Amino acid sequence: MKDIRSTFEQWEAQRPDLDLSTLYFKITVLRLGKAIEDEFDRSCRIHHDLRANDVRVLFTLLRSGQPYMLRPTDIFQSLLITAGAVTKQVDRLASRGLVKRRKDPSHAGGTLVQLTAKGISVSDEIAMIVSSQGKVHEAMESLSKVQQEKTLDFLLKLLDEFNKRQKSS
Repeated sequence: MKDIRSTFEQWEAQRPDLDLSTLYFKITVLRLGKAIEDEFDRSCRIHHDLRANDVRVLFTLLRSGQPYMLRPTDIFQSLLITAGAVTKQVDRLASRGLVKRRKDPSHAGGTLVQLTAKGISVSDEIAMIVSSQGKVHEAMESLSKVQQEKTLDFLLKLLDEFNKRQKSS
């Protein structure tokens, strides 16, 4: 991958009249996000032959706590995806025995999606792998704990500020 600093130098050569710091930030975050997404997807495929998007559904159910069960609406709202995408993902996961559909007793005709024991095990294993292995983990380990905490704090604050502006527009 081309050194990102040379990209910034090219921009500065073409537009020395502009403050490009926001553009640099966006380029950097997009590249980092792409690298993280690619690594996450590879890990999911290598270790369990699952798509990263499907694993996100498993993780959403796992982090909801026992009984690891949510309405499809809760899943798509949490993941910012469409209802149709959730349906396809749940179908794939159910066919592998990782989730099951249950009737929603509080909503006539409604369904709930629940992790199976196998789904819990697979989710835990993938969470352990992506938390402790790979280039992203190695890069994070190169930072001090204080740097890691400050970086996360900064990103969360920026995301909160962005969400506030998103809601008001």
